[in-house]
Amino acid sequence: MGRFAISRSGILLAEARRYLVTRLQEIGVHPYNSIGHEIPYKRYGTEFANVVAIVPGSDKDLDPVVLGSHYDTCGDQPGADDNAAAVAITLDIVERFSKTKPERSIIFAFFDGEEPPYFLGPAMGSVRFFEDQLSGHVHCAIVMDLVGHDVPVLGMEDLVFLTGTESDPALADVVIASEPESGIRTVPTLNSYVGDMSDNHIFRVNDVP
Repeated sequence: MGRFAISRSGILLAEARRYLVTRLQEIGVHPYNSIGHEIPYKRYGTEFANVVAIVPGSDKDLDPVVLGSHYDTCGDQPGADDNAAAVAITLDIVERFSKTKPERSIIFAFFDGEEPPYFLGPAMGSVRFFEDQLSGHVHCAIVMDLVGHDVPVLGMEDLVFLTGTESDPALADVVIASEPESGIRTVPTLNSYVGDMSDNHIFRVNDVP
């Protein structure tokens, strides 16, 4: 997990980005666009880059699903919970789907610029992806953040919260039906209870479930 520790002013951010690009190339998934897996952008005189891949679906008429996680952390922190665990899970899912032909295309996005001072601002990677880099509409977006962070309350350590159930009436039932048999309890809840805590923000304000 430590390889995902990053600092905007240091070399660790670039190392993390290179690792993601190399891993996606090893898995053999296509870049999202012709630029390559790494899609750079610039804000406030600072260089950023999202890392994006796609597993093409069999039905090109269906809008894609976006599965995203941010790969930056606050300063020089290791970032195991926030957000290397989600990055590792996303990479595992990429590898699994690379061996299949899903009906609907899946865009795998590793976002830059999620942490302050860029959070919810124009330099946030998910904002730049949605407004500048995304081609076409999105069926839904699943954003993972803090998935390795247990709830520090006795009896609630194994919970994973999924916010955003108000965006689609079927979401809660899908989450409950997908719960593992043991080890993790999933709790679908409203985004309005906690607000926009991560890269889900830009999708929510644009009415993407």
